[in-house]
Amino acid sequence: MDARKIIVEGAVEIVHEAVQLLEKKGLPLAGEARERLVANLLTVICGEAKVQPTVSVSGGEKREDLAPLLERIAQKLEKPAPPA
Repeated sequence: MDARKIIVEGAVEIVHEAVQLLEKKGLPLAGEARERLVANLLTVICGEAKVQPTVSVSGGEKREDLAPLLERIAQKLEKPAPPA
């Protein structure tokens, strides 16, 4: 039980920092999107089985709204190419 408690406490800190980092990079999350992200990250971090990343197409956003959101995330997280 103690080990699981440590894992969950660490996972909560990781998720908190991830949300703050996204907001710092200009990708604020609110309401249902934030709740889904937090739940998904906690599930992945605390889970014991191999996880498969997925993108939910149901929920608060319409499917056509996902492409611009994913594009914005990719642009914010892209790393510059190493010098030649």
